[in-house]
Amino acid sequence: MKNLIVLLALFSITFFNSCSKDDDIKVGNEFDLKLEQTLTFKEGGFDLELINVADSRCPPNMDCLWPGAGVIDIRIIDGEDAITTIQLSTNDNYITNTVNYGGFTFELIDLLPYPGSFNLNSSEYTAVLKITN
Repeated sequence: MKNLIVLLALFSITFFNSCSKDDDIKVGNEFDLKLEQTLTFKEGGFDLELINVADSRCPPNMDCLWPGAGVIDIRIIDGEDAITTIQLSTNDNYITNTVNYGGFTFELIDLLPYPGSFNLNSSEYTAVLKITN
C-alpha cells in the first residue's frame, strides 16, 4: 500500500510538472498573449499584459472602403511603479506594428482570429507577438 501511495505521488508530481506552462518570453521567439494575461520577459526585466483589443479589419468576402486594423494595447510593467502602455496595429499604415522600448523591438505578428461575419468578444482574441533586440 505504501508503494502505491509513493508511486501515485511521484506520478502526480511528474504529471503536473510536465503540464506547467512556461510564461517566460524568449527573445526572437513568437508568443501568444491573450486579453488580461500577463507574461514575464525576464531578459528585459518586465512583465507584459494585453489590456485592450479593437478590431476594425474588413471581414473576408466583404467590400470595404479600407482594410481596417486590429489594434492592441499592451501594458509594460517595469518594476513596481513604472508602467508604460504601447499600441501596436496589424495595419502599419494606420498605427505601427513595431515599437521600441527598453532596447527591445516589440512586433505584432498577427491578431487572431480574423474577423468574419460573426461578432467577437475581445476576450476571444490572441495577439501573436515577437520581441527582438
